Amino acid sequence: MTLIQYLKDSMDTFQKLELKLTVFEADSYISYLANKYNAYIISNDSDFYIYKVPEYINFKDIIFPGNVEYETFEIKYYSYNNKQIYEHFGLMEEMMPIFGSLCGNDYVNLEHYKELKTYITRYKSKIIFKGINKIKTQYFKRIVIFLLQMYENVKHNNIENNENNKIQRNSNNINDINISSYEDLSNLQKLILEEIFKDTHNIIEEKHRFEFQKTLIDSVREYNPNRKIQKIINKVDIDKKLSKNKFLRMNEKILELYYSNSELPIKDHVSQITNDFGSFSVDQLINHFNLTKDTLPIFASLCGNDKLKITEFSRDFQNHFYSILKDENNNNNRMDSGSMYDYYRNIVNFISNIYDTIQMEKNDKNENELELHEYVYEENKLSPLQKMMNEKIVKNIFNDHLKKFYISVQRKFSKALNKSVIEYNKIFYEEPNNMNSFNKTNNENKNKSPTENETEIETEIETETKTKNPKELAIKAIIDKNEGDSFFCTNEFIKNRVFSLDEQVLESYYASDYNIKLLNILINDHFICIQYFEMIDKQNCWNITEDLRKEMYKIMFNLNIKHSRSKYSDNDETYVIKEFTRKGEDLSNNKLIIKTKEIDELSLNSTNERFIKYLTLFKCKIDDIMDLPYFIIPCLTSLRFLLLKKLETNSFIFNKENSLYSHLSNYIINNNNGNNKENSKRSQDDLNINKEGTQKNINDIKNEETITKLYDYEFEALLASCIAALSFTYLHTNSFLKLKESETDKTSMMTSSEYLIRNHIKKYVTVGYHNLYDDLRYNKSRSLQLIHPWSIECMEDINQLENSIQIYAEYINILNTNTNTLEALKLPIDLPEFRSFTSMYHFQWEQAFHCMVNPFKLSNEKNISSIFHNLFTVTILNNNEDNTSTINPTEYINYLCDLYNKMLTRLILNI
Repeated sequence: MTLIQYLKDSMDTFQKLELKLTVFEADSYISYLANKYNAYIISNDSDFYIYKVPEYINFKDIIFPGNVEYETFEIKYYSYNNKQIYEHFGLMEEMMPIFGSLCGNDYVNLEHYKELKTYITRYKSKIIFKGINKIKTQYFKRIVIFLLQMYENVKHNNIENNENNKIQRNSNNINDINISSYEDLSNLQKLILEEIFKDTHNIIEEKHRFEFQKTLIDSVREYNPNRKIQKIINKVDIDKKLSKNKFLRMNEKILELYYSNSELPIKDHVSQITNDFGSFSVDQLINHFNLTKDTLPIFASLCGNDKLKITEFSRDFQNHFYSILKDENNNNNRMDSGSMYDYYRNIVNFISNIYDTIQMEKNDKNENELELHEYVYEENKLSPLQKMMNEKIVKNIFNDHLKKFYISVQRKFSKALNKSVIEYNKIFYEEPNNMNSFNKTNNENKNKSPTENETEIETEIETETKTKNPKELAIKAIIDKNEGDSFFCTNEFIKNRVFSLDEQVLESYYASDYNIKLLNILINDHFICIQYFEMIDKQNCWNITEDLRKEMYKIMFNLNIKHSRSKYSDNDETYVIKEFTRKGEDLSNNKLIIKTKEIDELSLNSTNERFIKYLTLFKCKIDDIMDLPYFIIPCLTSLRFLLLKKLETNSFIFNKENSLYSHLSNYIINNNNGNNKENSKRSQDDLNINKEGTQKNINDIKNEETITKLYDYEFEALLASCIAALSFTYLHTNSFLKLKESETDKTSMMTSSEYLIRNHIKKYVTVGYHNLYDDLRYNKSRSLQLIHPWSIECMEDINQLENSIQIYAEYINILNTNTNTLEALKLPIDLPEFRSFTSMYHFQWEQAFHCMVNPFKLSNEKNISSIFHNLFTVTILNNNEDNTSTINPTEYINYLCDLYNKMLTRLILNI
């Protein structure tokens, strides 16, 4: 979260910097963006060796200079693309997703299928494949051999079973999954996957077979570069430009047939057309290829489709056809050799030469130059130029070679070319709606007045709008504006949830002001409790906020989504959130049950109402935060919550003779209603009985969690470490004078009944809300620096250290839940100053906490001033001479100590 905060804050300085977010798996979305912007990907994720992206740079392959001098500063790196990878391994591009999956990724882990891993690592083929010995890693080499053998099996089966060049599913299929239903897999991928499943059918245990097959398929689909764009067009129709893209629609018709023949030389080029030029309009394609409206359909036809399939002709003719294209390219320098793939360039030059020939013939006959811009589409007809060009193409290919090819071959090619061009004329230039009556409608409109035409158009728009859900249209508009490929999903449940989201929440998410984990709750009904460093024999650090998270979920569904039935609930009266967390040494899931009625009963309208709700959830009141800087609020509320949760479980250990804590004994008695006495009398046998009343097994007892005790000195050290951490931002010496001026201003004083959070913030407006990028740039570091970082004294008592580690883990968890609650209540949306609390980095300094535990434990008077002076040194930057000249380190330390004492008093005495 701190990295996201840094990137988000950096956008205020660097206007060209954009932060893109995704709800689901990010790799394919990153690949999509890299291809869109022709950008490099820098990551340590090896999956990008597999994705088709311009270039991939692994972090480990970046070499920074040893001596940084501005004039000679140079960063060196190694970059890769998947073409280099699949050529190195001797694979085809389509096989790379399968290769990457078998190597292992977030989907597939062969360690879960040890028999299969052993089978592949020991796999031997009867065929000796060329170039295989250059692969140094044995595991990769065995996977490549395995895949190449599967490919050979596919070719062998295809020749035997398919004389008509059509793909037929093996009638003796023994696979557990019908792979033909996955439209986003190429036919070659389907065939290879089927072969893998057939070959390994008896290797994998039956109980794991379906899981493996489904996981492998999902992994391959994730790698497929065009998958998400294609599915958005076909299923969700989010991107308006792509939904109207005719060139991409054209390629949908031809890809399947091309993929069916793995030996087709131009197969890869056809897929590249879809991937590289799929987002272009017809006009953009014309300009890109230096073609015309007539010649673009011819170009597309010679690239191949179901009407004109070069591989249906003999191998001799295929070689002849490709040699003609190559010769044309060698004799023509019309195209820059680096501007497109060789195959595209060959076809463009071939077409352009024929076009020039026709123009020269016209000029020799003194005929007018063809009016290409007057091209008008006519159904099932070639344009005059297309007719001439097709005749010239056929003549050019066959005239000097009739002895080699029968006249029937020439007729077949000519007929297929004409049909193909006519088909592309339909796709490129025919209107999608009311196609056959397009010209007729235009003629009819000529006889109507402009007013009548405008009325009809408005009626059509109004009718179309009424047929769609306005909410869905609004969500689509937001996703479209933000290039929201991140919401791709074929799951109808999730898709419906996305279109039920509150627009403000979705906008905030794309602006990185709404946590992705929260959005996943709204969409998917589950929450992952990411573990901070903790002691596994202690109670899970997330347990302390379970009730708080439950309240947070209610608020989220009340404010942010028109909730339907939960996917984990079997009725409308309860809503269930599944949480994934740790229990003892094991990972488990926990279901939080919420009554739907409680969600609907919440009333949270104004900003102040939602802020008061926030304070209440963290067991605070307005009086607790009055006269304290607003940026202290998250720290104070988190510590108050921690303290009261420990008091409720009788796990706060304090000196009862200390006047500051003496009243807490009465609080425990009054609020626990004697539960502590009852709990203390429970026998060991009682502890070994679970909720169902049956005897617990050994593993249950082993995973029994112990509630972590909080000692008063740990609590005080935690508060002091928060103050010290704030010396990087709000309490930095650069802000010190402004902060003092704000606190002496009496104009904004108010009573609790008059309290408004906006006015509280205004009082400290000169301090401003902090930008993490600027903090690193101008503040450099914390104004307080530890004199002896990680002093050995804090590690001498191992039991104390372990307890403190767990306490800090709980505190971090409460901070995380704090920022999530703020976002759930939409407070950062209404109060921009709260956006700096996204990662709560202001209030975290674990090293300082551990270094202060012992001083607070051993100090009789617990003099915060002497502790600060003994542990820290003050660093004052010379950013502003007028400012620094008036700052006294002792005065600064004393201010921090006064703030500490005021906060401690509020935290303890106001209970």
